[in-house]
Amino acid sequence: MAGAYEEIASLRAEDAPMHPGGFALTDRALAVCSLSPGARVLDVGCGTGGTVARLIGRYGYHAFGVDPSSFLLQMGRMKDIPSALVRAVGEDLPFRSAAWDCVLAECSLSVAKNPDRVLKECHRLLRESGRLVLSDLYIRNPGGMPEKHSLAPACCLRGAMSREGLLAALHASGFHILVWEDHSPALKQYAAELLLSCGSVEEFRMLFWRGGCAEDDGEGFRRILALAKPGYFLLVAEKRNG
Repeated sequence: MAGAYEEIASLRAEDAPMHPGGFALTDRALAVCSLSPGARVLDVGCGTGGTVARLIGRYGYHAFGVDPSSFLLQMGRMKDIPSALVRAVGEDLPFRSAAWDCVLAECSLSVAKNPDRVLKECHRLLRESGRLVLSDLYIRNPGGMPEKHSLAPACCLRGAMSREGLLAALHASGFHILVWEDHSPALKQYAAELLLSCGSVEEFRMLFWRGGCAEDDGEGFRRILALAKPGYFLLVAEKRNG
């Protein structure tokens, strides 16, 4: 899906967020976290660094971002935050343990090759009682879970979990859930914005086809969408060692 994200970044306005809900959803999560100025915050899957710039400029946090895409990071380094962006994958984060107050993963866990490993890495990096913020796709109809495995591994819908599955994975990784909110209308709004950016339904369909989500005719993808009923969530969790 990295190629699709790179195309999305090229289509969107320079500072436009690359996840549903945008900065309003990020701000909502940070309000729940109640971090102090100077807090150490890491954005996993930072893309072009829009959220990192906001964390630094608006909130005064000591923020960094990681992303596996050299293309997206280069776009971010053309802004005023070059030293805060690092190339890395969520499964192997190049930072010392228990040194971070908050870790964000906005629409990036669903495209991770090993989401359980990403959650364990986030747990390792956070100090005791540190906050994990996730916003991402989730499957609202668990009955549609088997169908999505026919999608390409890079497709974010394939990597989406059910609410129950995600909560179980977080618990197994040592997190206690503080907030779970459904923000599915933001997913529809984001899709509408992408459609406008693409300029036509055909270009919109091709974007998802190139990202591995849709077959040539798109029928299989539409059938899986109807069965899985994907939604979008915001979650804030707390690290607990005990």
